Amino acid sequence: MNLERKGILFVVSGPSGAGKSSIIGRALASDPRVSFSVSFTTRAPREGETDGIHYHFVDETTFRNMIDEDRFFEWQSVHGHMYGTPKQGIVNQLEKGYDMFLDIDVKGALNVRKECPRAVLVFVEPPSVEALRERLFRRGEREITTRMRIVGEEM
Repeated sequence: MNLERKGILFVVSGPSGAGKSSIIGRALASDPRVSFSVSFTTRAPREGETDGIHYHFVDETTFRNMIDEDRFFEWQSVHGHMYGTPKQGIVNQLEKGYDMFLDIDVKGALNVRKECPRAVLVFVEPPSVEALRERLFRRGEREITTRMRIVGEEM
């Protein structure tokens, strides 16, 4: 009998500013066998973001080569930039029994579900649309109008 535990893939989605990072941060702090998959993006780092911690920042050519090499569970073009969830690191961690957290948009979450039917999808809803708008404003978000337009679709 094989009692080895495989890791669980948790996909956390919701509008930008809903609190996904805070929830994931608490999970990571509570258990050393929980890890976070850092996505790739073609957008420039925001103030306070560190390459390899918040995202892997790459140019569009590199990103498109990674698509051609089938290195993503999923990828999307969002707000004029490309975002992708790397495949290999996640598979390795799950095989070792580590639980993994992803922070991706709703469309990306549904694509991950196709690749990994055992994935647990979690949607984080903000307390209100007004609270969400205020959070985005406080963190200096530049595309508030665009992001707020998408909130209805995501929810």
